[in-house]
Amino acid sequence: MGQVFYEEGDHQKARTYLMEAENLVQRSGSVSLEYMCLIREAQFCLDGEGEVKRQGLEALRKAMELGKKHRYTDLFPWWQPSVMAHLCARALVEGITVDYAQSLIRKHHLIPDEPPLDIENWPWPLRVHTLGKFEILRNERPIQSHGKVQKKPLLLLKALIALGGEEITEEQLSDMLWPDADGDQAHSAFTTNLSRLRQLMGLEKALRLQERKTTLDHRYCWVDAWAFERIVGQAAAAWNECGQPGESDPLSKKDIAKAVRLTEKALGMYKGHFLPADEAHFWTTSYRDRLKNKFHRLVMRAGDYFEEAGPLEKAVEYYERGIEVDNLAEELYQHLMTSYFKLGQWMEGIRAYNRCKKMLSASMGIEPSPKTQALYRSLTGNIRIQKKDKA
Repeated sequence: MGQVFYEEGDHQKARTYLMEAENLVQRSGSVSLEYMCLIREAQFCLDGEGEVKRQGLEALRKAMELGKKHRYTDLFPWWQPSVMAHLCARALVEGITVDYAQSLIRKHHLIPDEPPLDIENWPWPLRVHTLGKFEILRNERPIQSHGKVQKKPLLLLKALIALGGEEITEEQLSDMLWPDADGDQAHSAFTTNLSRLRQLMGLEKALRLQERKTTLDHRYCWVDAWAFERIVGQAAAAWNECGQPGESDPLSKKDIAKAVRLTEKALGMYKGHFLPADEAHFWTTSYRDRLKNKFHRLVMRAGDYFEEAGPLEKAVEYYERGIEVDNLAEELYQHLMTSYFKLGQWMEGIRAYNRCKKMLSASMGIEPSPKTQALYRSLTGNIRIQKKDKA
């Protein structure tokens, strides 16, 4: 009854029935009923705020610990997969009995209404890494592909990811992968390689084909690039909520901590550029540039904040991390140089400029941009002035 009233929106009555159920549990001493009550309490409270939310997290912790101790992995009366998927996701985010939550997800194939792309410890049947390297994991173990026979199926997967993975037409994929084939040949090549890709992945429902449109299902397959984009969006929203240093309202430490946490999570996921070994395929360029730009903007947003609000060392840390991934990003070198000079670490600033010059020359055969050179002359000129004043 508590569940019925909760879904009807009458949360007060829902809580009344839950309290009655909890009183019955205390009199009966039933552990399984206690588990069920804790699950419902967690569900009812986790959408709340403040103390109510904390009560929900405590109920979830107790429920998960109880379930793990007594090995409650089978369905109990009034089991709702969507509710358990949501609670298991929350347990993973909060680090609550992670192994038990993962066992429930695996056994009952739980999937939340919104695929939890940003929850890295969700036990995905399939994971695809594309940032800095290409790798497919099935149940956390690398899938081994052998010989040229697997090359085209893997290219098909890469193309699906580059195009967003949802309802990609056969014609789009054929034009990219088999541009010289006529209609029948292209169709045959597409169906053959889609079948081989399904066999390679070992999970047919991860790839849906409907009305000649292919979808890589987010519910069964995690892709690092897609997860990165989602977390970058969350981080950008968090930074926007923080405002700018120097505004009239003081910035909340809690808001800053959230923005930094999401930024760290996104940057940690960006191991390198999208499919670096596939730059020869023109259709990877657009998505690679899009992800690269999002990475740069996030590094710049965090670095800019700490340049203004301090500590400057934190800004330097972000710019250095950005350059470590993309050593041709001149804008990051410019801000790194400026930050080092503000700190009085002039030699480090000069080294940053020389690094930039060396990398651009070695990789592209060019000099730093006029803007970078002008910044360098300005900064080194200020050093001479300061030294002269001191003398």
